[in-house]
Parts: sequence; C-alpha cells; structure tokens
Amino acid sequence: MTKEPRHIGDGTPMNVWIDEMIPRAPYDDVPMGMWQIVNDGRAGFGLEGEALANYIRKSIHALMDAGFKPVRGAGKPDRWQLQSQYGSNKHEVAEAVIAEWLRDGAPTPKPWTGLWFGLPRHYLSERSGRS
Repeated sequence: MTKEPRHIGDGTPMNVWIDEMIPRAPYDDVPMGMWQIVNDGRAGFGLEGEALANYIRKSIHALMDAGFKPVRGAGKPDRWQLQSQYGSNKHEVAEAVIAEWLRDGAPTPKPWTGLWFGLPRHYLSERSGRS
C-alpha cells in the first residue's frame, strides 16, 4: 500500500487537494494557470522529478474532466485562445504539456504567464472575441 503525499501546510491528501483546486463557481471566472499547478506541487507537496510530473498529470486530468482545456492569453485582458495543438483528450494533453514543460527545463512558470486551463466560456465568449 502506498502512502499518498499530503500537503505540507495542512496535511490535505494530494487527490483531495487536486479536486479542491479546480475553480468552481463563483471563482471560475479566470482559468487555472500551469504556474499554479507546478507551484502547488513543488511548494505545497515538496515534489520534484517524476513525482511532480505525476502531480501535474493528475491535475490536468482533473481539470479536463471538469471541462477545462488548454488556453493562452490572447494579448488583452480576459481574452483567451484555445490551444488545440496539445491533443484532443486528457491523456494526450497531459503528456504533451509535460513534455513541453520538461523541454523548457521543468521550471515553475512565472505567475500570470504561460499555459492555462480554461472553460469554454473563457475562449468562446464575446469577451475573447470569438463566437
């Protein structure tokens, strides 16, 4: 039997933390950034290497199960563009995002930058300039 990692600050089990970090109404107006996911894994659980990649993978799977897809800022506040190049399902997306992150040196992205995960209303709304 394996012992699930627990959050350094409050002891929350990793799977519970991942489920609870998914933005839900009324807090889902802004997508969830990769910078938040990586920082939670590193600072919150003390993960590195394959354990951190696994945390990222599980987080992406949970976000996509909740309807989120990869997006990037479209150059203006509250404007997002869907990033379909990562794949069409949670497994493809997670592996492509992790591979890209590893190619970049496995950094903790700077806050408010890079890849995010958004709901359809973030990238299909009038706010994003798409219909």
